[in-house]
Amino acid sequence: ERLRWVTLGAQYDWAARCYLDHQAPALPDAVLQTAQAAVSSLPLPSGGQHQFQAAICNFYHAARRPSDRLGGHRDDVEPDATS
Repeated sequence: ERLRWVTLGAQYDWAARCYLDHQAPALPDAVLQTAQAAVSSLPLPSGGQHQFQAAICNFYHAARRPSDRLGGHRDDVEPDATS
């Protein structure tokens, strides 16, 4: 019940607001294929080709914690926010 998210691939230090500087495991193929399919359907200037390095899965306990939700926010620590 305490686990609120899991990060796949590159690990992020939430307190320091930066990615950890170590070799991260590759994302699972199923995650990469899903991400690529999602962005390829969008009209992006790069043609939808991106290098995916991390995925964050948030867990919501709606039955036990009705207030669980992700509000609007901006990820402002990414080095390249052009997409």
